Amino acid sequence: MMDLEGKIDQKLQEGELYVGWSEVSITPPKPVKLRGQFYERISQYVQSEIVVSVLALETRDSQGESMEQLMIGACDLCDVSKELLAAVRERLAGKLQGFNLEKLFLSATHTHTGPVVGDGLNVAGEHIYKYIPEKMWPPTEDAAGIMEAGEYREFLIERLCTAFMDAWENRKLGLVNWQLGHAVVGHNRRLVYDDGSAQMYGSSDTINFDCIEGPVDHGLELLYLWDETEKVTGVVVNVACPSQVVEGQYFISADYWDTVREELRKSLSADLFILPLCGAAGDQSPRDLIRRGRGEPSMREVEGAVEMGKRIATAVVSKYEAAAEDKKGKLEFGHLVANIDLPVKTVTRQEYEEAKLKFSTFINSKKTGERIQISEISRFLHVPGGIIERFESQQHTAFYSPEIHVIRLGEIAIASNPFELFTDYGLRMKARSRAEQLFIIQLACDSGKYLPTAKAARGGSYSAIVASGIVGPEGGRILVEQTVKMINNLFRPYLDSDIT
Repeated sequence: MMDLEGKIDQKLQEGELYVGWSEVSITPPKPVKLRGQFYERISQYVQSEIVVSVLALETRDSQGESMEQLMIGACDLCDVSKELLAAVRERLAGKLQGFNLEKLFLSATHTHTGPVVGDGLNVAGEHIYKYIPEKMWPPTEDAAGIMEAGEYREFLIERLCTAFMDAWENRKLGLVNWQLGHAVVGHNRRLVYDDGSAQMYGSSDTINFDCIEGPVDHGLELLYLWDETEKVTGVVVNVACPSQVVEGQYFISADYWDTVREELRKSLSADLFILPLCGAAGDQSPRDLIRRGRGEPSMREVEGAVEMGKRIATAVVSKYEAAAEDKKGKLEFGHLVANIDLPVKTVTRQEYEEAKLKFSTFINSKKTGERIQISEISRFLHVPGGIIERFESQQHTAFYSPEIHVIRLGEIAIASNPFELFTDYGLRMKARSRAEQLFIIQLACDSGKYLPTAKAARGGSYSAIVASGIVGPEGGRILVEQTVKMINNLFRPYLDSDIT
């Protein structure tokens, strides 16, 4: 992978576009533990199928030689780890003729009704368990007959590899165009009170409620694709909101993306592919905390997911004719991959000692043989446990260096990051980018947890504290600066001074 000192010596050249698609079910064949929330859940049934959708893009020169490549896999999962991505790349080695595996990456729609992947525990705050004596771990639900996380991981890797191979093998001459749509899907989920404190999913109907902490982004970045006969083959939909209407339920579900797929296949093409991309949405939710559910279906039930899916699909269909008026088959295409060093959010030794005292005091308050409940971990151990872990990890490394992808396709750009990225950062990137439109993909290539703004860090609470994230506002500023620099350098010839 290139670092930020790398450069391209000449302007990007136009090439003929080739497009490949695939969609493969990643729905587990048995009950599984569900990822997300602060309590353990085992799926009772499948409410809707979960899938991985893959888009393969390639440009070729007049001699038919490959000029640039990209494959994006979007999964109906809570997150994807760098270890999962590495395993997929390893399995695909030698199986994708002519493809550079560094140009392949994974992202997640951030549903909370998908399986746990790998050997990790189920609940948020799972990192705390290593500080709790194993004999005091919370009791788990009856696991008889379920698909264990490691078994699901193998199942998932096989399906992901199949999807990537199919998309690459299926690529054909294609056409593309982009549009900007709008739909009210995400709302800021952090409330600020008159003492300056903040809270995720706080109460707004109290005398001390002051304001919503941050912005929203109702724009939908849309990319439509056709084959050489001008039949629509798929659409990329970038929404700044996690798919978490039914996040606390006990079933497998793609959340609102299931309705998006169903509605678009009714309206545009029965065999349409949809690539769902979650934008910068670390502080966003489908729930309106001001109106608190009045006047719309419950944003905790399937009816709410259907409502959100229809809003998105309506916006996609409404922009289709405008997109179809100017299909492009030959355009500039560039793809940069870099690891950006971001400073880890640190804690002081005093904070560490205070956290250790709180943690041990709670552990010692338990009776002999008594197990800790998961609810107690979230209430009493999550914050001090996160501080302890951070202090120990910062002794070994001062930086988190995630894999970042930046792509130019015609006049649009795509930029990935591994975080639950607060929306403010995404808006900064969009405002400063030279691209006509910027698609931002969060939770890509790894799960870097929340990346809060300085305002959120001052307000505190879950999503903005050390236990919730690896990188803080200083790293967020660097991420914006370096991502914008990479994007903008794809829109002109590189100069030695362009990348620093």
